Amino acid sequence: CRLMDAIGIHQKLQRRGFIEHLGGIHMDSKQIEACIGEGIQLRSNLIPYSILDRRAENSLVSVAKSSGVSLLLESPSCEGWLDERWFGSPRPDYLDLTK
Repeated sequence: CRLMDAIGIHQKLQRRGFIEHLGGIHMDSKQIEACIGEGIQLRSNLIPYSILDRRAENSLVSVAKSSGVSLLLESPSCEGWLDERWFGSPRPDYLDLTK
């Protein structure tokens, strides 16, 4: 699997002293479990999580907790969309994919 190939390369760099800790980005619970099953100790995992997108609570949180993997939250406040300056404002042009 490509994930394990990539982690294998990073483990070699870790053994040579170039990398101290291994972490993941957007890994789901099955991927974390696969790493742990292969003896790979992940330090952290950056995940999309906000008050509107709480999918990580399904199984990822418990797997990470039992495996000792810290979860880093990406965009917990919805990238500022919940700020009062956006209420009643038109959608920004850069979000219009038709232009």
